[in-house]
Parts: sequence; C-alpha cells; structure tokens
Amino acid sequence: MHRYECKSKLNISCRRIVSHGNDTRTVTIWLEHHKQHTPYYDVSLPPEAAAMIREELEWTSPREMAKVLTIFPTASRQQVHKAWTTMSETLWKRDAEKLSSVKLLLSECKDNVNLLDIPISKGVKQVAWVMRKIIACLRGNFVEIGLDSTCK
Repeated sequence: MHRYECKSKLNISCRRIVSHGNDTRTVTIWLEHHKQHTPYYDVSLPPEAAAMIREELEWTSPREMAKVLTIFPTASRQQVHKAWTTMSETLWKRDAEKLSSVKLLLSECKDNVNLLDIPISKGVKQVAWVMRKIIACLRGNFVEIGLDSTCK
C-alpha cells in the first residue's frame, strides 16, 4: 500500500474529573489531515484465489502456490503464504498446544508410526517417533539417525 506525506496527526486524550462525588471522563479526539490522496483500495486476497489454494491444498507446498500470483497479480506472496498456512492447519493441527497436537496426529497414524519412549532431560519437551515403512527400508544400512530441533 502506498504511503502519503499528508502531514496527518491524531491525538487522543482522556481526562478524569472527580468533583462532588461524581467521577466522569472526557475523551477528546484531535485529527488533522492536510493533503488529500487517492482513496485506499481493497488489498484482500480475491475469493477465487483463496478457492484455488483450498482446492490444491493437500497436494501442494507454498512454493508451488506461486502459480496463484500469475493468475491473480493483485495478490501478494505473503497473502498466498498466509492463506496456505492457515488453511493447511485443518490437515494436521489437532490441538492449540504443539506437543499435544503432534501426539494426537501421530496417534491417528499408529499403523505406520511408532512413538518412542526416550528419557527426557530436565526442562526439555520432546516427541520422538519412527515411521515403520522408512525404517524397514533402512534396516542394516545405517548406524544412527538423529534429528535435533531446538528453539530458544
């Protein structure tokens, strides 16, 4: 969105007056706008673009959604990514709390996934699992597999 040097000012003040047992507040709003500029335009994601993302959600990544931008040039990369991210949560998010969510999702795949019971160090939250089909293909061909993801 364009920005304009319109020398605008907005001042909002609130004054409390306590007198003779009465407690009142006066709110004053002062707005100055010195230069007119072109009206703002709608910057929302077109509904057709959102529908396109929704239709291909399960089989595409955010990068592959770039084709939406060629069809809808008024949409931004950020809008497409945000729409894809928000919509894709319906595929995997099971709970607002991350660890609970991943455990619930993995429990739905119990025929293909083994949750591992690994000792937890103090102050660490973790979930560990093995995907059966992948580990079966690798049996005897590796020494150790590890993934470490840390935050803060």
